[in-house]
Amino acid sequence: MRLTPCPSYTEYLGVFSGPGGRVYLTRHYYLNCAAIRRIAPHGSVAFAMRIPVPAGAGHAKLDWQLQGADVATAAIVTIRGRPR
Repeated sequence: MRLTPCPSYTEYLGVFSGPGGRVYLTRHYYLNCAAIRRIAPHGSVAFAMRIPVPAGAGHAKLDWQLQGADVATAAIVTIRGRPR
């Protein structure tokens, strides 16, 4: 798979901290294609994906989608506040 033009992806985070306590984040990024120009047949490459998380605690759904492809995934996560 050629990585030119470099594909973009979208990350979504929905945090639910109780009744009326919902936060939704959507971020659009491009992969770091300068480091890897193509993926060999039957090969794989890992890219780090990061999204800011609100300071509170609660349940969240994180998902992302590679634009222009059928590549996407989602996961349910628990966000725990850090003691200060």
